[in-house]
Amino acid sequence: MIHIDSPNSPLYQPNITDLERVKRWVAISDSRMRRFTKNATRMSQNLKPDESTPYMSYDRNGLFYVQLGLGKIDTVTSRGIDLLFDTSSDLSWTQCEDCTNCFPQNQPLFSPKSSLTYRPYPCNECLGGQCNQDHCMFEKSYKDGTHVRGILSTDKLFTISPLINYEEMFTIQHNTSFFCIGMVRNNIITGNLGMGNGRFSILSQLGSRANYQFSYCLQEYTDNSKSWYFLPMYLRFGDDVERLPNMVTTPLLSVNNHAYYYLVLNDISVNGINLNIPNHLFRANPDHSGGTIIDSGSTLSYLVPGAFNIVFEAISSYMNNNYPFLRITTITLPGVSACWESRISDTPYFEFPTLTFHLEDADLHVDPSDMELTFPYRGSVRYRNLYCLTVAKAEENGINMIGAYHQTNQRFIYNVGNAKLSFAKDNCATRG
Repeated sequence: MIHIDSPNSPLYQPNITDLERVKRWVAISDSRMRRFTKNATRMSQNLKPDESTPYMSYDRNGLFYVQLGLGKIDTVTSRGIDLLFDTSSDLSWTQCEDCTNCFPQNQPLFSPKSSLTYRPYPCNECLGGQCNQDHCMFEKSYKDGTHVRGILSTDKLFTISPLINYEEMFTIQHNTSFFCIGMVRNNIITGNLGMGNGRFSILSQLGSRANYQFSYCLQEYTDNSKSWYFLPMYLRFGDDVERLPNMVTTPLLSVNNHAYYYLVLNDISVNGINLNIPNHLFRANPDHSGGTIIDSGSTLSYLVPGAFNIVFEAISSYMNNNYPFLRITTITLPGVSACWESRISDTPYFEFPTLTFHLEDADLHVDPSDMELTFPYRGSVRYRNLYCLTVAKAEENGINMIGAYHQTNQRFIYNVGNAKLSFAKDNCATRG
């Protein structure tokens, strides 16, 4: 797994400042939340263009990429591709040769004609009944100007990690489904690896070969270590998934046929004090809105207004009581709900309070260092630091979401076969 700010990422920008980097993370978080809110009232049972086509705008993608091989070019090689790792979508796609108006990518476009194992789905196998030119097709235009058209296809998939070889597991003749994109406008990413909780996801296709489970361990980002830049992280499947002795487990829910991983969130505590937030604020509603999900593609976590206001009041009270040299500022980052700044020239040491998500049968603890995004800004006289909360307010009809910043240094196991999510503290920088 590769962070977007790693030099190995196709989206790496070496000359951006820390502030610009944070803005990019927040923009991705904000746009993903908007996408989820928009989709919350839309069911997606069939592969129809208006329901299940992959959302293909850079602003609505995520933080981590994986490197895979697709197809058999000859008896020993495959075509390397970088795909967005997306736990909130079950659809996979990549750009294909002869693509019209395609966006630039580092690797050559995938060539279906060169792959010995590529096969488009014929019309009699179209899951959504969308047949065009003897193939299963989809076509979609979005309000942001993105337009996509592609073919539902199958081919062999390989990992290309030097440490892990899943070739035998991933080699599923004519059974790894993905969209071969034939036209894209206004986009700059390579493709999508759908790892969501749905029947079309790569995990569902692997099935028993992967023991219906995968895991990851996200490294904590700090200005000193910049571990997300350089150190490897691995997406693990099947027998390679390591279960730690101190892991706790909570149920995974499937709600309204969405591909999201829904959780049962019962309450939140700040600095060890339970806030007694009404449970209905965390539950899915009859109109398909609401609920609580875990998402790897968003930096921030989000809470619906009723829950956010209670959490923010507790955090604000803690900060005011313990650090009088800090104050809430009106200078905020778009997409961030609250920031503090120092009233004095030399800011003494301080830290945000801890936060705990009380899930069903399991508590997810967030360290103080993962409760803030820090970046400099130029005030009227001098540069100051802003300390911005990594919990943001969702829209009234939105969903609650636990983002990547609150998953760092935890090893997560998604056991979809048993509908369980297990996790425990781990040193992700040294153990990947």
